[in-house]
Amino acid sequence: MYAIIPDVRLMGFGYEEDPLIDGGSLLGDRLFWPTYLLSTMLLPDDSLVREAFVVGAKECDEYFLARLDDSEAWPAFRLGLRDGHEIWVVLCNDPDDSFTDFLMCRAGGERPLRLAVAGGNEFLPGLSWTELLHAVSFTGAPYGVTDQDARLLLLLPALGDPDLPAEAATRVAQALAACGANDRARDLAAYLLERRAWSRWRSVDGVMLNDGRHSLRNPHGPVNALADADLREVSSTLALGDL
Repeated sequence: MYAIIPDVRLMGFGYEEDPLIDGGSLLGDRLFWPTYLLSTMLLPDDSLVREAFVVGAKECDEYFLARLDDSEAWPAFRLGLRDGHEIWVVLCNDPDDSFTDFLMCRAGGERPLRLAVAGGNEFLPGLSWTELLHAVSFTGAPYGVTDQDARLLLLLPALGDPDLPAEAATRVAQALAACGANDRARDLAAYLLERRAWSRWRSVDGVMLNDGRHSLRNPHGPVNALADADLREVSSTLALGDL
């Protein structure tokens, strides 16, 4: 299900020399998905995650420290897109500043653009619901994570959209169930999306912009927001896909 990531490096944000490893082998671990969601979604109540995946808080804490928080091995997940761009999800395990990074780059890790940061000094959101579905829909890359359900859950922490269609919770529940959640998947999906229902999107001259004060896709937001040309490149790439 998960192809081997070839030996490529992210060429920017200091990642050239960082110890990135292929995270694909982790996706089948029983504790990966609940731990990933708990560590990236900053949920005030973690009980639904634990109930849906039938795990304990201590189990997830121990798994996080052992497999996802190694300062000498930073799991990275590479998602190929339809036009040759890629999205990388990197668990940045710098001892002084740990967070989950969502970057779009050109083929082979060239010219990364930061979409969002979850954890630490957060910059969210980075994706609308429609853009997330477009990114998830492509499964033709000969590398990285190609399973649609895994792609959806990996990108979910970067989502922020209050204008969700009625079927959004059903689609997220489907992904959760496919990745190991039990019959509480629907309740968990609704809760996760509720926590992402903020910061509206708007199209300006064909470029999708977000109104969130901490969104990198708000040109009037953080000082490190994407430049105009980069905003257009991200929007045009994420407009490609099947719904």
